Order: sequence, then structure tokens, then C-alpha cells
Amino acid sequence: MLLVLEMGRHATSRLGARLEQRVRTTGILPGRDERHEIGDDAIGRSVASREYAWCKLLLDHGILTFLNLMRRCLFMRRGIINTMRAIRQEGGRVNQKRRTRSELVATAITLLDQGKRPTIPELAEAAGVSRATAYRYFSSQEALLMEITLEVRATEVEERIARQPASDDAFERLEHLVESTVGVVLEHEAMFRIMLRASLEPKIDEHHVRKARRVRWIEEALEPIREKVSTPVLAHVIGGVVPYLGIEAVIALKDLYDLNSEEVMNQSKWACKALLRAALSNPEL
Repeated sequence: MLLVLEMGRHATSRLGARLEQRVRTTGILPGRDERHEIGDDAIGRSVASREYAWCKLLLDHGILTFLNLMRRCLFMRRGIINTMRAIRQEGGRVNQKRRTRSELVATAITLLDQGKRPTIPELAEAAGVSRATAYRYFSSQEALLMEITLEVRATEVEERIARQPASDDAFERLEHLVESTVGVVLEHEAMFRIMLRASLEPKIDEHHVRKARRVRWIEEALEPIREKVSTPVLAHVIGGVVPYLGIEAVIALKDLYDLNSEEVMNQSKWACKALLRAALSNPEL
């Protein structure tokens, strides 16, 4: 298409130049359907008139302008196509990055659930990617452990909370929260134990992230009693529930009190509801 437009533009330009030269030479300005004497050559007369007639027709109807406009549109279309192609390629790269990260996360979870504490090179080997690729997603082993654990906890807990039946009863909401959070911890206990050890190392400073999420979940569960108890009492309830929603209580109840997973769940529910019951019976300090 571009070649055709260029040929048309150049052909029309040459036609106009030839006619202009003839007019300058002969001083004759023929019309579209006229036949004037140009020298002694009858063929020359006909050619000159026809050339002028066609050129004038093209100019009168803006064909040259149209050809130039079409040429610009074609270049613009090519630019749009190239831009769209670049966007698609970028979208493909983004999707590939997400797939690679998902594969790394899934592999890390499998290793952590087995009680292993993989380094970045070990994770890369297990996932079948290069070390450089793995390091682009996780800068260190500590960052890997913390990010994977937080991601698993947040995602799975919130999915379980969303599946729980809606309720305006604070006791039911709190019990559902305990079932969701402690259930995730028990399911991935080995991983959370590794995360707890890693979180005690000075290199990691992300405990505030875990605390913020846990507190937010408790505040949402206790929303029905917010107007029934004083702010200090509510704060005491939240502070008392926090330890029961993480690996800390699981370790204490299992390792120190020798409870199994089912007993840990029941104990956590009982303790959290006892705190809530105490707050409602004494709403003011």
C-alpha cells in the first residue's frame, strides 16, 4: 500500500513538473478539453493538453493532498500496530514473570512444608530456573522465608474467612477467625516454625506486617461489640487473642503442654471466647 501511494505521488509530481515546463516554454495554458497549437507537432499538442488536463483534475480534486494524507495515515497505522505489538509483548513478559514467581512460591511452600529451609540456589534448582532468575524475585533466604510465609498466611486465612457463614454474633465471628487462622498454621506448621526462627534474626524487620494483619482480622471479628465495651477493654481482648492466632501458641501448647492439633484448636477457641465473655461481663475497667 505504501509503495502504491509513493508511486502515485511521484508520478503526479513528475506530471505537474513536465506540464509546468511546457507552459513556460510555449506560453500556452491549454484547458481540459481544448487542443492548442504547440509547435508544429500534432502529437505534441494532444499530449500537452492531456497532461495538463489530468494534472489539473488531480489538483482540482485534491488528489495530491489525499495521497499525502493516506501516506501519513499509513505511517500512523504502522506506529499504532508497533505500539500494540509492544504492549502485547510487555503483557506477555508480565504474565511470564507471574508464572515464574508462582512456580517459585509453590516450590518454596513444598520445601518448607517438608521442614526444609531452602537457600535461593536450592530453590532455583528445585524449581528448574536459574539462580539469577530466583534472585530477581527473592533477594535473600530471609526475605524468601518471610515473604512466602506471609503470603501463604494472608491468602489462605482470608479465603477461609470469606467462606465462613456471615454472622452478627461476636462469639461466632471470633470462633470462625480462630478456625481460619489456626487451621492455616496447623496445616503449614513446619513452614511457620521455620518462619518464626527466621523472624527472630536481626536481618528481618517485618514483624509489624504480621502484627498489622492479625490485629485487623481480630478487630473485624469483634466489630459487633465495639459499642458495648470501653476502648481499653476492647484493646485488652484484642491483645489477649493475638497470641492464639499464630505459630507462637501452637508451639507453646504442643511443645510445653503436649497437645495434639485438634486439642490446640479447641484450646485456642475456648481461650479466645473466654476473653470475649470476660469483656462483656465487665465492659468498663
